[in-house]
Amino acid sequence: MDDPYIGFTCKVDEDHGIVSFTIVRYVISEHYQSSITIESFSSEINVWTDYKLIVDVPHALYPSLDGTSLSSAGVVDGIFFWLNYTLITIYDSVNKCFWALELPENLFFYYPRSCCLGLSGGELCFASNRWTTTITCWRLNNFPSRDNAKWVIKYVINVATVIKKYPKYFGVGDGIAKVQNMVFHPALPHILYLQIKGKVISYDVKTRKTELVYDFGVAWRKTKCYKLFSYEWPQWPRLL
Repeated sequence: MDDPYIGFTCKVDEDHGIVSFTIVRYVISEHYQSSITIESFSSEINVWTDYKLIVDVPHALYPSLDGTSLSSAGVVDGIFFWLNYTLITIYDSVNKCFWALELPENLFFYYPRSCCLGLSGGELCFASNRWTTTITCWRLNNFPSRDNAKWVIKYVINVATVIKKYPKYFGVGDGIAKVQNMVFHPALPHILYLQIKGKVISYDVKTRKTELVYDFGVAWRKTKCYKLFSYEWPQWPRLL
């Protein structure tokens, strides 16, 4: 099949020592299509199941972009979500329905790494630094409601100021650098991870402190295709 959008979730029954997981995937074959096929694999029954659903999306859909689709995705309470150009596509695996929500302020992305979508502290968050050195982060209230969901700005980060403040990480310069990647802390909504000049840093919006998380140790051009993924260890099966 063509490059699919992929979702994964798992759970642990600690009382009985059982680990189970579910994988879902779907492919966008046309920008405007009336239906979509969701393929789902459950470890509990050990088979793939197909669900053909009506697409309740008023805008065009786009094929998976590897640079963004893999990391800007998630699941909460059986509801999977993905970033799709101007939209968030959503699949409710419980009620078997598929729909979409628009990004804040009618945003869209040309470059996959200019934005990120993810869960942080139980909140669905979106960040964008399209064409600027300023990162704006939003929170989606009332998710996964289809009618009452509303984007609210959480905070704004001036990347140039961060770079100038920490020359020991980035060297002395004019403070202008492209954010190669960004991802939310899975548990703390006020912390954002950024990949800049081949280094991964964490930025705390509350304290305005920056910490070096990892230095790839190579020229930043060699790291431009890297992806960042965040996860909270206790959520993963401890029996594997």
